Amino acid sequence: MADDYLARSSLAAQWMYPVSIPQSKHYHMARNAIDVSKYNYNPHVRADVRQRLKISDDTFVIGHVGRFTYQKNHEFLINVFKEVHLTMKLYSSKNILDYYIHLLMLGPYLTLFNYYGRKKFIGFFTKIINYKKI
Repeated sequence: MADDYLARSSLAAQWMYPVSIPQSKHYHMARNAIDVSKYNYNPHVRADVRQRLKISDDTFVIGHVGRFTYQKNHEFLINVFKEVHLTMKLYSSKNILDYYIHLLMLGPYLTLFNYYGRKKFIGFFTKIINYKKI
């Protein structure tokens, strides 16, 4: 048992710990120290990255950058993409190959993620990008 518990947000704490932990004096929220304004949408950066990764302007992309570990809950990401896949298939006039989930990743759960993605039938729509490529 730990003396103190940390999380980046209340939602993260609710997901990670039993109900009693976030309500205790041993829980502390450690807010992210990243300047998120550096990651605001920029059409020039978008065009450059799409060109380097050979992604057409018409392709719908869900992007993810993150460490692939248990705490990041990538099963949720796969489940969301499966719902996007089913919705696009049912309601879109787009060709089924015009959307992908692009993953920029490292981490011990990479193999498990690939297995789970194939199990959910989205492996074909997943492109894994070596973090050095960008």
